[in-house]
Amino acid sequence: MSNRAKYGSVRDLEHPLLKVPFEQLNLTFRSSQKAVDKDLSVVQRAVKDLSKKKPKEAGELIGKVVSRLRGVKRKLEETNAEEVKQLSIIRCRIDHLDSASEGQGEKRYSHVRLNRILVDYMLREGYYDSANKMAETTNIQNLVDVEVFIKSKNVLDGLRGHTCTAALQWCVDNKSKLKKSNSTLEFQLRLQEFLELVRSQKKHEAIDYARKYLTAKKPEEERNEAIDASNMALVQRSMAALAFGPGTSLSPYRELFQDERWAELEEMFKKDFYLLYSLTTKPLLTITLQAGLSALKTPLAYQEDHYNVNDPLCDKTFQDISNDLPYATHNHSKLVCRISNQVMDDRNPAMVLPNGNVYSMKGLESICVDNKVTDPRTKETFAWSGLRKSFIMN
Repeated sequence: MSNRAKYGSVRDLEHPLLKVPFEQLNLTFRSSQKAVDKDLSVVQRAVKDLSKKKPKEAGELIGKVVSRLRGVKRKLEETNAEEVKQLSIIRCRIDHLDSASEGQGEKRYSHVRLNRILVDYMLREGYYDSANKMAETTNIQNLVDVEVFIKSKNVLDGLRGHTCTAALQWCVDNKSKLKKSNSTLEFQLRLQEFLELVRSQKKHEAIDYARKYLTAKKPEEERNEAIDASNMALVQRSMAALAFGPGTSLSPYRELFQDERWAELEEMFKKDFYLLYSLTTKPLLTITLQAGLSALKTPLAYQEDHYNVNDPLCDKTFQDISNDLPYATHNHSKLVCRISNQVMDDRNPAMVLPNGNVYSMKGLESICVDNKVTDPRTKETFAWSGLRKSFIMN
């Protein structure tokens, strides 16, 4: 494979590696732009009012304007520092990908990628301290997304603590992106807050909340979530639940108050979080293992009487990972001796015992005693003269 073709395949596989810092850069810019535009709007209105003020009032107003502009300057400096940081990370990641196309650097690229995959797995499983420690130890802080996952941790911790505050703020910060992906996360969070008010018997507050966030028809730029037909049906069901109360045993209103809804919100957030940053829904470690296991998967691996300690697919954990994978296609089979773990071929022919089990000649020679061999699987003993040579036709 040419270097250009190899780089192209690496680029396709590593798309999230560059996507995440670009999204972070975009978020930093948009957040800064909103804050600065708001401050400048205040300054512009103040400047227009200067001509209407008396000298003393004008002096005080100018002081406030100067203070506000200093705040704008400080925000711009902070934004600039953050953007420089993100650009540095992007540069570092591009250099890392470039090394994959270099003959000498390919081995190091593979080693670093393995470390990245392990850190990614720990982050997804919630081992943030371990992931951060490994990133520091292997010096790959700029190649992994610890900070991004820690932000997601704050949202997940909130949902597990039955509060939507952090999740709603995340939705506000990424509103335009979520809208493009037709996400219903914000709507579901608002609905959950409504249900929690109902659960707390705060019916008047619940009604006011529903009018403001769930049923109000506002201009698109002010609305929290586009209410489509399916969402409206859920709103109607929730409003009926307001009448029945949280203690109802009637379905489907009972399900609205079950704790499983919080777990569903977690999964919805994870889905949108991964989609926003073009991250895979499964850990990279699982995907990488599945790619390798798919080449090894055979029906024999799932049969207890064919257990082989050297076959990873004989392990229950790897079997679970590969359950949905197809069996590998082998046009030319290779027989491996269960005794010696060596391939059976012309130089090490297959030998058939009288009971039908097959082993290699070298393997049987290693356990032959007084011209007799004992089948390691059935414990039957046979004379060497009773063995027959088998020929493999490809």
